[in-house]
Amino acid sequence: MIETQEKAIQAIQAQQVKLGEYSPARTVAEHLKAICRADPKCAEILLEDLRVTGKGIVDAEKQIKARADEIHKRMHGPVSVPPWEAEDILRKFYGLPERCWGPGKEGEEEQDGTSCGPSGHLSLKGEVQKSGKIIDLADFF
Repeated sequence: MIETQEKAIQAIQAQQVKLGEYSPARTVAEHLKAICRADPKCAEILLEDLRVTGKGIVDAEKQIKARADEIHKRMHGPVSVPPWEAEDILRKFYGLPERCWGPGKEGEEEQDGTSCGPSGHLSLKGEVQKSGKIIDLADFF
């Protein structure tokens, strides 16, 4: 991990320790840490945004709760926001690039010439996604 990623995770943890153990915002914090670990650019954006009033973990959790409340009005029962939709909400709230995993994302071409690979990771357009080679785990021993 690069320094920016570590700092972003520390900023998230600093807010996270102030939350109750079973607070929904703690789950949001874990999701944000995963985003930071996966993408240094997102970590950089989050590091800046987390310093801004109104962009904290609790504020982000309120965005997801608003979506759950919206669904609840239609469904009239217990609901949860799927992880990919929660990530979309977080990415929009913090101004992060769109996610590249989950329903409707595999193989889509992005505006910047990148595309989502089968594993959900972003790769350059035209780059081979699968090598077609079979890996023998014994080769690693």
